Amino acid sequence: MSHLVKENKTMDILVQINTSYEESKFGAGGTIGGSLANALTEPKGRETALITFLATAANVTLLGVGGAFWGLVAGLAAHLLIHGKFHRKPYRTTEVQQAEQKQ
Repeated sequence: MSHLVKENKTMDILVQINTSYEESKFGAGGTIGGSLANALTEPKGRETALITFLATAANVTLLGVGGAFWGLVAGLAAHLLIHGKFHRKPYRTTEVQQAEQKQ
């Protein structure tokens, strides 16, 4: 640092102080843990939720596309492999639409 003084230059330094006495300053540990626990409660989708989470957390960039996209792709592929197809909820129509469909 003495060379900075000699050259009359400065260096920006960020200091982070842990005032909340958290073990980790990650900041979202409880949020991520709670969301993951919630996603894993449904037995039928447990494997695909875990695969999606792990693939996204790996944050692999491939072909210039980030980890969030590849996590979704991995989750969809896992769902198709494990369950064989996507289960779509039936489309709900309003009374007016039902009357028009009968004509």
